[in-house]
Amino acid sequence: MNEPRYPANEKAFVEIHGKEGSISASVKNISRSGACLEWGASDVKIVPGDLLRMTVSLPQINKTHDLNAVVVWTDGNVSGLNFLKSNHVFESLPKKD
Repeated sequence: MNEPRYPANEKAFVEIHGKEGSISASVKNISRSGACLEWGASDVKIVPGDLLRMTVSLPQINKTHDLNAVVVWTDGNVSGLNFLKSNHVFESLPKKD
């Protein structure tokens, strides 16, 4: 079932598991289960399967919100994300040999 998406224009700070550096991005739309993220030029690339830690700034209420997500698709500098519950993050990490 597809969740309704709501337009957004919130700033986000994104860290990618296993990659150095971070990305400043914008949340373009959001639902209960995911979001669409757009970022500018960066040396760090987001690809499907990446695990993200995203801090979204909510200036209207003077707060930030931390979210974990997995990248489902990427098209240029836009990506679709599925949110992960905190207890599912470790299950999603790549297994070490």
